[in-house]
Amino acid sequence: MTLANGATTHALVVITDTSLFQPSLCNQVTAAGLKVFPPNQTHSRTVPFPFHACSKVGTIYLTISPVGFP
Repeated sequence: MTLANGATTHALVVITDTSLFQPSLCNQVTAAGLKVFPPNQTHSRTVPFPFHACSKVGTIYLTISPVGFP
């Protein structure tokens, strides 16, 4: 679905506590923030928001889903 110009929506971002994962599956690090792509842009911007993340590929610790999307 595409939003009209000037419209807004919300998203739920869930960040799992990475200390719950075995170190060998995660290799915990501190992320600097969230990478977002503004509408109609091809370059991302980083929103400063430090959080614990996994540096190993494969472990899912961050999910996003729309909230109240018509």
